[in-house]
Amino acid sequence: AAAVEAAHRAILDGIAAEPQTRAGMGATIVIAACDATHVGWAHCGDSRLYRFVGGTLHGFTRDHSVAAMIEPPRRDERPNAARNQLLRVLGVSDDPIEFDVHPPVALEPNERWLLCTDGWWELVLETEMEQDLAASSSPAEWLQRMEQRIERRLDADSDNYTAIAVWSD
Repeated sequence: AAAVEAAHRAILDGIAAEPQTRAGMGATIVIAACDATHVGWAHCGDSRLYRFVGGTLHGFTRDHSVAAMIEPPRRDERPNAARNQLLRVLGVSDDPIEFDVHPPVALEPNERWLLCTDGWWELVLETEMEQDLAASSSPAEWLQRMEQRIERRLDADSDNYTAIAVWSD
């Protein structure tokens, strides 16, 4: 929670320092923290955390968008245009930021995590994430396989795409 609040404050400070070029700036965030036995996470906006156990999707964070708040997204479903209308974003208001914090859960053997921006998950379906995970021997290879899908699907209106993969033994 403290890291999300610090990021929010840093964005607000950056806007205040250069309002002519940074006015209207905002960001989404997804973070995870783990030790040898547990992992917890937080997010704000439409950046997502995906959790895979034994190669199978075990869930993902719920976006803070109009579309997701009306009806939670399902596996391999991509929301309509209202998904770009975010209800929670870092740096948009000086008010305290609202975000979700998931309490730590016990790590399971062969657990895999994907933390990514909307530009990533919009172009790679959850079924494809599982397929690419099954064909990969490392986090870097998994990301590379998914990025190849993204690059084939990019168009002029595509959002930025960023991801981090984390594997536990």
